Amino acid sequence: MRRTILFAFISILLVSTIAVFAVGPENALHKILKAYLSSQGIERRFTSTPRYNIAYFEGGENNKETVILLHGAGGNAITSWFRLLPTLVKKYHVIAPDLIFANLADYLKNNTYSISLDTFLVDDLVRAKRISQYHIAGLSVGGLIAMHVAQNNPDAVQSVMLITPAGHNLEQLTAVLTSKGDKAGEWFYKNLFQHPFPVPDFILAGQFKRINAIVQSIPNMLKSSGHELTPRYADIRQPTLILWGEDDKILPISFATPLVQALPQASLQTLTDCGHGVVWDQPALLEQALLTFLNDQTTTTAQ
Repeated sequence: MRRTILFAFISILLVSTIAVFAVGPENALHKILKAYLSSQGIERRFTSTPRYNIAYFEGGENNKETVILLHGAGGNAITSWFRLLPTLVKKYHVIAPDLIFANLADYLKNNTYSISLDTFLVDDLVRAKRISQYHIAGLSVGGLIAMHVAQNNPDAVQSVMLITPAGHNLEQLTAVLTSKGDKAGEWFYKNLFQHPFPVPDFILAGQFKRINAIVQSIPNMLKSSGHELTPRYADIRQPTLILWGEDDKILPISFATPLVQALPQASLQTLTDCGHGVVWDQPALLEQALLTFLNDQTTTTAQ
């Protein structure tokens, strides 16, 4: 057994080294994570609808309850959820799409972005997969999109999980990022985590540039669709769990209180020693909180 594990580790290390030189550090990281998820029964898939070509990760198809995971602006489905997916698929059918927001810098070159574009993407994916009811979780901007999906689909969305969600607070964050100039991307990633992220800057260089491009484009987006930053909170009547890192430097925890008060069935759980990057800072606490909440909802539904 030990020899097998050692051989597997050496093989992954060798493949990883070759990949870094062959396809570049960022693509290599994605390939490694994709291989890891595939080993856990989670596959990268694609579907086309009249409006979108959607890429997503999916696992646990034989489980009854479906959970949809929406990532934030600082990553995509694979980088945001690779630590959580293997645990969730043991009990739930899980789908994690790549949102338009993941490639916002490229998209904005020729298009105008609005939150509704990603809301419609989720709607189209659910219809394509023929899913009638589901739970939805969103991280940061993904939380804002999740709230829009929930308010528009009260019968389909059974519960909502918001992890340090963005919204009206995006205006304050944009002001901070704009003040950083061409260092906005670097500032964002340096303040994203409470604990140092174990990925060197040369791998994140592409992400730094994307954040810089997004920051430059967001002011125009706010002018054209700023109203979307405030969902119809009163219409989100599903049980809602809000998780927030106590040490969040991107969206401070002070934003949590008014959100909890605005949502009819919301409860707040704070995470100690945790920044905005909850999925890295406190993966065990995040996992426990989501599983406990989902178990409560599915148990209630069964009754």
